Order: sequence, then C-alpha cells, then structure tokens
Amino acid sequence: MSEPHSSAARVLVIAPTAETRRELSEALEAFRFEVTSMRPPHRLDEAVDGAGYAAMVMQVEGALGRDWLGTLSRIRDSAERFPVILIMERIDARTLIEVLAAGACDFLVRPFKPEELCVRVATLVRNRGRAAADRLEFNGVLLDRRSYAVHVDGVEVRLTPKEFRILEVVMLRPNAVVTRRELLRSVWGMEFNPGTNVVDVHIANLRRKLRDADARVSLQTVWGVGFRLVPSADEAPRRQAN
Repeated sequence: MSEPHSSAARVLVIAPTAETRRELSEALEAFRFEVTSMRPPHRLDEAVDGAGYAAMVMQVEGALGRDWLGTLSRIRDSAERFPVILIMERIDARTLIEVLAAGACDFLVRPFKPEELCVRVATLVRNRGRAAADRLEFNGVLLDRRSYAVHVDGVEVRLTPKEFRILEVVMLRPNAVVTRRELLRSVWGMEFNPGTNVVDVHIANLRRKLRDADARVSLQTVWGVGFRLVPSADEAPRRQAN
C-alpha cells in the first residue's frame, strides 16, 4: 500500500451491493479516508447536499443510463462540486465522452488494484484544494490569479485572457482530461459547440508560447475527448542544452 493520505478527508462510496460497498470502503479506510457508504438513492444530489464530502466514488452496474448522467451534471452544477470517480465494468469512447462532459473527474475499469483507486482519490482531493488558491503551480509553470501573470521557471510568459483562462482550467486538474465542452463553458461561457475551431486555435497558440518558454509541461490532445496538462517527456528545459 502507498503512503496513507495524511488527513481524514470524507469520501462517499455509492454502490448497489453491500459486498462492493465493503470492498471499496475498506480500501479507502486503509488509506486513512473517512468513508460513508450507501446504496444509490433516488436523488443523489439531494442526499449529498451540504454533507461536506471531499470526493465521491460511484460503482456503476450495467449500462450508464441518463439518470446517472443527470446526477453527475447536477452535482457538477451544485454548490458542493466535489470530484466524482466512476467505477465501471467496461467503457467505450462514446461513454467516456459522456461521463466526462457530465461532470465525472476520473474513472476506473475493473479489475484494478485498490491502491490505484486510493491514489486517484487522494490526487483529486488535493487538486480540489487548489481551486481556492491564488497561485497554481505545476512542473515549473506558475499561474498567479491575482496579478494575472504566468511564469515558466521564473520567466514571465505573456498570454491573452483566453489563453490564461485555458491554462488556469487545465492547471486546476493536472494530468486529468478536460473536455472541449468544459473549456467552452468555462472560458467562453458557451453551453453548446459553436461548430468552429476556436478551442483548437487558442490551444495551439498556448502550446506554442509554452514551448517557446521551454516549459516542462505538455498540453496533450485526447482525441475525441479533450485535453490534459502533463509533464513533458523531456524534463530538462531545452535552454540548459544550449
């Protein structure tokens, strides 16, 4: 087992069977999470309202129906807005797009190791705390929300307002996929796809500026889904090779 999570963050486990609830709860409790488990209620968003959970793990049995997607959307749009990890028996590309667009932050397909679930939950809980921070930092890239400035290894990089907002969104969830729909909603305030390449154009410009600054991050395209910010393959900045 990996190093236990240091604080007793509250995690809600939702699963239809007692056996699955016990399995998931024991894994998370061994990682020092405080766990509450229950069967899927009729209105999950109402059941968790004001409960103060740091994350939720949901086991989905069978096909992912519209009721599940609706629940994810309501949690995403609620005041709680805690991260949700889905556990599924299988998932295809279309379903992946749907669950990420609806508000799931991550997913696991069985079989998986308990340690993997715990590490993913811990990462999401840690990243959730970043959302309230004035400064976001990832692999040498520093984004300051107060001064509206971005620095790469101490050197300022000039970004347009839209590029700054895109970088802010992906830095809030490093290593996780941010869907095109999320970017349209968060950066442009659109709840629909305008049918243009506006996102791709700004992503390309942001990539170029990060690359020119020798940033040790890469803004990857996840085809058909969205984008994610990850450490670059070459951790050493190119400027050190000159």
